[in-house]
Amino acid sequence: MTSLTPPRAGTIRPGGRTARVRAEVLRATRELLTQQGASAMRMELIAERSGVHRSTLYRRWKRPAGIIADLADDIAGTIAVPDTGDLGQDLRQLAGRLAHQLDGDGGALVRALLGWPDQEVQQHLEDFWRDRRADVGLVLQHHGIDADPALVTRLLASPLHYRSLIERHPVDDETITAAVESTILAVLRTPRTSHR
Repeated sequence: MTSLTPPRAGTIRPGGRTARVRAEVLRATRELLTQQGASAMRMELIAERSGVHRSTLYRRWKRPAGIIADLADDIAGTIAVPDTGDLGQDLRQLAGRLAHQLDGDGGALVRALLGWPDQEVQQHLEDFWRDRRADVGLVLQHHGIDADPALVTRLLASPLHYRSLIERHPVDDETITAAVESTILAVLRTPRTSHR
């Protein structure tokens, strides 16, 4: 069945000039957001930084929050669920992908997105974590483990985000190893309960 719902503004991804315009706008928006925060989220500043005319921004994204939502969607992307046959390796791969998103200006970007007061943007962040819980659920299923994916995701992701967002340091291998090992211990010892 074909959906009759039109795609959200700014999310169509054809090649050529349209793709280049979108890439430049998202790059400029990311830079402004991480460097100056929400106060920089004005169409005229995004237009100036990206080199894209303000009328194009309004036509495709309607408002700054539309560009931010598109950026959040672009960051989330899609990933293949690991299935190495080893629980520790699968969790390490998931943790490594989360850590990669926090590299460079990733931590500053996450802080800015979390503080952006718009329902559309927050929905994209909620969708991101819903998908990560689903990834964890598939990994647990692969290994025949009856544990709550929400709890396991929380255990795995929390040390990485604490390191990046609170301590403001790069997520190193030691942090990833500790997150994976503590998660495995908790998974093997904790009976199935709902933590959503």
